[in-house]
Amino acid sequence: MQSSPSTQQLDTKTVNPKSRGYDIHPDTSSPTETAQRIRIIVNRHLTDLDKVAAELAPSFGLGSDLLAQQRAQFLFAYPGLHRAFDEFDNRYIAGGYDLPLPEWHLVLPLVHKHVDNPKWARLVYPDYRRWDVNSHYARFIERVMSEIHDRTEKKRCNLVFWVRTAGRDDAYWVLFHALMYLHLARMLDNQRNSPLKERIKRLLSH
Repeated sequence: MQSSPSTQQLDTKTVNPKSRGYDIHPDTSSPTETAQRIRIIVNRHLTDLDKVAAELAPSFGLGSDLLAQQRAQFLFAYPGLHRAFDEFDNRYIAGGYDLPLPEWHLVLPLVHKHVDNPKWARLVYPDYRRWDVNSHYARFIERVMSEIHDRTEKKRCNLVFWVRTAGRDDAYWVLFHALMYLHLARMLDNQRNSPLKERIKRLLSH
């Protein structure tokens, strides 16, 4: 099974996460190409967080230097991201491995729509039974952002200070693609661990 990079230990003393230069500038002009790059990273089967972060940082809009790499590491080390992904995994992936991916241009309006909706920020999961993948992604983004901005979580959020201070849509872009990486990696794990008979059945059904 592919190890989740989010569970690895980090040396958080190397870089001060509150140091200047936390503005991010993602290239949002081609979400399809960005999704393809992330799929390629997943298919490399990287298990070392340093390497994963180095690969993902440019797509997040962080750049490609050491600071960019470590900020990507800090994001995957953030407990709020773990909690939100566990929810996404249980409610959407649920052991599957051939589920559709979201569309950035559909997720972003959903996030904007629900940004002031209290139930989307609560830890109790809203009614999800009729949701498509785009709604699940929007919920993930809203939940992580809510925890990052929670004053009671201030100390725990120091590592992701740069997400809180980034432009709103830039932060959404980062979280969207962080989830896409985790989503694809988990489905790859699920596929590897599914019985051969089930994989053949699914293949023939398409």
